[in-house]
Amino acid sequence: MDAILSSKEIIDGFVQAHSIHFTEHVGIEKDAIYWAHTANVVVHRFYSKIDDHRLEDPSIGLLLHLLDRTFEHVDGSILAYVTGCAASSEVVARAGMESSLNVRYILSGDRLARIYAYFISFIESSDRKINLWSRETSGLSGIEAKAHSDSILTRKSYLTSVKTVIDQMFAQVSSTTHPKEMKWPNISDRFTAVGESIAYRTVYARMSSQTHNDAEDTINYLIGVISGNEELLVQGAIETVNFSRFLVNYGVSFFLKSCIKYCEEFGLIEAINHLQKGKKVVDQLVQVDAAQIGAR
Repeated sequence: MDAILSSKEIIDGFVQAHSIHFTEHVGIEKDAIYWAHTANVVVHRFYSKIDDHRLEDPSIGLLLHLLDRTFEHVDGSILAYVTGCAASSEVVARAGMESSLNVRYILSGDRLARIYAYFISFIESSDRKINLWSRETSGLSGIEAKAHSDSILTRKSYLTSVKTVIDQMFAQVSSTTHPKEMKWPNISDRFTAVGESIAYRTVYARMSSQTHNDAEDTINYLIGVISGNEELLVQGAIETVNFSRFLVNYGVSFFLKSCIKYCEEFGLIEAINHLQKGKKVVDQLVQVDAAQIGAR
């Protein structure tokens, strides 16, 4: 495999890309930054070497696009953490974890059929939301009613056009499969399908709680205030930040799993070996974080 960028080059690139200064926090998270970025570089280098015949399979490019979006979330979660936005880092880490999951789920079966189901799920979900939107605005009148009505029609027209394009594309590339027979499963079933049901019930569930702004952190703060114990408050704050770090690093590990799965599916052995080294490093970070936060 071609030489990968050095840790210094990647860290410098991270700092410059996000217009921040190198700080102690950036230095502490250098391994997570390095391996998230290295995974992205490795996958792209592999993709650039795929021959034209193999690229006739549209799933290769579509999944690369999904991995790129996943990387943005993972990178964003690290950025939020090192710039003092620990709570927000959990929200972005959740988006990255779900995106990583989607890539792994698609790669674990009939890729084209699952991509088709992924697309159609978006269209059907959007259509249901539009119907609810229309229902909620049915009592409006005048300019306000017209503004909503025009927007609804525009959105419906867009979805109809998208559905036509998707059906046409898959009619051309899926002659030996039946993608329309497959449904996009719910989040729990996707985790189960890739052997990650425990992660769904534990790590992902905790990420989701921050996304929905549940009361746990506020309750813990309230207990600390009521106790009048300053040390307890400080310890609670430290554990909360460390827990955010745990979730961010777990999200990086999940991203590396999706990159490894991508390389396994399309046969880049050297890349797999390199990424597995990175996953071991990040998994060690996760273990250290878990030991520091205790049971939460």
